[in-house]
Amino acid sequence: LYQTICRQRLQAVYPSFHAFDIPYPELKLRKMKRCWGTCQVQTALITMNTKLIHAPLSCTDYILAHEMSHLVEPNHSAAFYQVLEQAYPNWRGQKMLLSDQHIL
Repeated sequence: LYQTICRQRLQAVYPSFHAFDIPYPELKLRKMKRCWGTCQVQTALITMNTKLIHAPLSCTDYILAHEMSHLVEPNHSAAFYQVLEQAYPNWRGQKMLLSDQHIL
């Protein structure tokens, strides 16, 4: 079920990155203990934590946007956060909402 949800949310969030001309990422799900998602920049593979199914759907969008931002800027530099801000302006609110869930 969460695989289907993630694929639908990826389709919804991806157009926000049109200006950055990034490849459409592959999606993988995995149970992770310490992070919500990862991005392999070289292969455009985004791995999402299956525990996100217990969080609001907007948090899935935030993690997808965060990981897609790595396809533009591979680190957590100021430039990375500028990309994230441009593509997903509400990221700070979603980050706080996710941390309030106490799922990890």
